[in-house]
Amino acid sequence: MQLRFLGAHNCETKDKLLPGLLLDGHIAFDCGSLSRSLTEEELLAVKDVFLTHRHFDHIRDVVTLAMTDLQFGGKFTIYGNEETKDAIQSHLYNHCLYSDFFKKEIASYHVIENGTPVILEDYSVTPYAVNHGVKSHGYLVEKGGRSFFYTGDISLKNNDTWSRIKPDVLIIEVTCDNSFTAKFTSGPHLTPELLGEELKVFREFHGYIPEVYTVHMSANREAQIRTEIEDLAAELNAEIIVGHEDLVIEV
Repeated sequence: MQLRFLGAHNCETKDKLLPGLLLDGHIAFDCGSLSRSLTEEELLAVKDVFLTHRHFDHIRDVVTLAMTDLQFGGKFTIYGNEETKDAIQSHLYNHCLYSDFFKKEIASYHVIENGTPVILEDYSVTPYAVNHGVKSHGYLVEKGGRSFFYTGDISLKNNDTWSRIKPDVLIIEVTCDNSFTAKFTSGPHLTPELLGEELKVFREFHGYIPEVYTVHMSANREAQIRTEIEDLAAELNAEIIVGHEDLVIEV
């Protein structure tokens, strides 16, 4: 499986984009940066979009993708929880900000069920609930004996999910540096210290730490995050890499 990081930040500038991953050219996970990252031909190849939760930076390009498909005869399916569907219907596909692309049958929506796989050809994509403050799901993606888990935005105490998955690669958010640890202990995001706590829990369940990539960085904290991630990797003797736009990995 080839995985392309489209956006690895929580803000947008010319070279820093909102969250999004593209798997093998046609399956997207979150879509904050699809249109900024892809050509017309690449956009039309995207047929399935898995959304982790309803926040705007993760769902924005369901509009721009739909408009491209409308003009060029494409269609796609969105997968996500009921809250995310309601947010898209109420605030994006609402005949106020944009057309209702569900009624136009450009986009369709499949409501996921926690722990129930979605089978797409040779891929198995299983949603698992994660903590974030709004209803959120990460996705375990499996194909050919290899797997990765993408968390979307996440906070502490995901023990039930960690006990149920054993990915080769973990893609997880780290939003701010360790000066935010006290604030985020009861909040919606992770710091390198809090990531370390989650990885230690994972290791207690399974005896290993997967290859880790971090995303969703605050741009003004990036330099410090990178330093602290490097320190964490050394402490845990683990491979922890700060993701970036247009990074491509093989899983």
